[in-house]
Amino acid sequence: NSEIKWTVFYGTNSAPVSKIEETATYAVNVDGSWLRAQVHDADDNKVECITIDHGDVVIVPRQNVCKLRRKFFSLPPQALHCQLDELLDFADDEQANNLLSDLSVGKCLIADITAREPTLTVILYDTSTDDDVNLNELLLKRLETPILPGPDQISRVKLSHIDAQGNLYVQLSGPGLRSIMRFMDGVSNQIKQSGLSPALSLCESKLYACRQPGSGTFCRALALSTSQLKEGKVLVKFVDIGVETLVPASDLYDLDIFGKDIASFPHQAIVCRLADVALGTWTEKATSLLREMVPSDLVVLLKVVTSAKDGSPPLVAVFKRIEPNNELVSVNTSLAVALESRQDERRTKRAPLLTRLSSHTLVSEKKAEPATNGGCGGLAPKVASMQPVPGPQGDAPRITMATTSLSELASVALNLGGVPPELEEEGLLQGKPLIAPDLPAEDSYIDIYVTEAANPLNFTCQLYGQGTELEKLMAEMLSFYEAEGSSAFPEGLPEALLRKGHYYAGRHVDKNWYRVLVQQVQGPLMASVYFVDYGDYSMMQPSELQPLWQRFRHLPVQAIQASLAGVTPVQEDWNPVDCINFRNMVKDKAFVAKIVKKNPDTKTGVEGSECVQLRLYDTSTSIDIMINQLLADRKIVRYTHKD
Repeated sequence: NSEIKWTVFYGTNSAPVSKIEETATYAVNVDGSWLRAQVHDADDNKVECITIDHGDVVIVPRQNVCKLRRKFFSLPPQALHCQLDELLDFADDEQANNLLSDLSVGKCLIADITAREPTLTVILYDTSTDDDVNLNELLLKRLETPILPGPDQISRVKLSHIDAQGNLYVQLSGPGLRSIMRFMDGVSNQIKQSGLSPALSLCESKLYACRQPGSGTFCRALALSTSQLKEGKVLVKFVDIGVETLVPASDLYDLDIFGKDIASFPHQAIVCRLADVALGTWTEKATSLLREMVPSDLVVLLKVVTSAKDGSPPLVAVFKRIEPNNELVSVNTSLAVALESRQDERRTKRAPLLTRLSSHTLVSEKKAEPATNGGCGGLAPKVASMQPVPGPQGDAPRITMATTSLSELASVALNLGGVPPELEEEGLLQGKPLIAPDLPAEDSYIDIYVTEAANPLNFTCQLYGQGTELEKLMAEMLSFYEAEGSSAFPEGLPEALLRKGHYYAGRHVDKNWYRVLVQQVQGPLMASVYFVDYGDYSMMQPSELQPLWQRFRHLPVQAIQASLAGVTPVQEDWNPVDCINFRNMVKDKAFVAKIVKKNPDTKTGVEGSECVQLRLYDTSTSIDIMINQLLADRKIVRYTHKD
């Protein structure tokens, strides 16, 4: 065995080369075995190369590279570079490469050579079973056929259609969808340019090229009925979108004339349902709200919660990113909250605290309060004033375009009685902003604890050792807001006092109270909030918020926005699986970190805060591990040139 000979020889002749040339072939030590490898890239510390007898890409320390002796050149390279026939379009597709690896690596296959120039092109056959399997055809079929991900996997999809029963039709972002869109673009051009005539006769359950209503584009449509209505329309289903609709019979064209491959290509729309939505409960309002949350051109993340069974579609969880901070939110939860809010609006219930006030309770003399949380100069921020409205509601206040200061609204609340006098001193909503974390200079080392992690360029940490102060604060907030702290607004913060850029105390689903910063008011009953001590985001209703009292504003913000220094995604964007792996690797763990660079934090809205670029070191074992390098070795990140 040649590799054994090389290992024996270089075991005693392993002097590293002083100069390494790209594309040259060397002997390299990979995990104790000596292999022949061609250098692809090299720097002062490491070398990236391809083993010419196995085809593997390996990265080794520079000292593991030795000169390849002449006698070891006699054996031709054992790894051949080739491409699969009719699959060149998928060369850079991650899904295609993963499938090919599953189908071929480690197996003994037969290769049928279809071309030698310019690149060796082959058809691979798996002959290990009774029937020879054409792997090219199998791979192509799997790439063309959209399949929802398995458990613990996430796929990027677009929501193409929602039917009246609450069935969702999604399109997987992948080679299949790209291929059919390319095919149908060609069909559209041919129909428009050549003046083809519509189909002379129609057959049920046959695919046609059909002009989409309201557009000039053509899609594949399945004829569900050939019985024409008075308007000359027939019922079809657009199989790559999921829509069933009536179209003029004159908009249907034979698809067979464009090739059998287009007609036999797998349908791209996959049916599923949102988890936690019972059959028969879907409404037109739910469709409208969901479409508003997820436009047809928006790419969202989808995870299967319950697989399809007994003819029922799979139940899924859908997630999307929202601006301004690109946070990931649950569409399922957002829809449920929105629907519940709509139901609450229709219910006869006791009006919120402020809206139950008579206009006569408005205070004519207002205290002048300094604006410390987003105001201008000595003027308090303005909100809409409330005026009496005649009718069934009597003197119930309504919002007008006139303006009233927040100080006035605070005074109104105080005049209700039962509110502690200290609340007026607190300034209600005008408390001082929280202090940003005080971070050491660049090139300093700090101990941190990672609280949240989206991807290597977006995670949140706390300074290690501050936990005791934060735990004390959390305990005090829980004790306070579960008792007298909520007495001012027992039903929660009045909607009129909910302001973007202000700090509040928020009651999370875990029953604890947290310091939160409102980043966006998303309508009268919902706000996007940032948990300033932990770094995560959520949606909260005013009923879950209370003013943040001064006693809870002294501890600086604990969450620090961070990214790994000198790295970038291997692909154009982060792979969801890589994001999950990174999260599992760092979340809820302590590290030593070197601050490489500090930049102003433009994401969270915390005044004076900084975002840090870090090198992370795991020192929990006998050997320190640099997380940046570990991720690079696992092909989750790649280093930028400057790093």
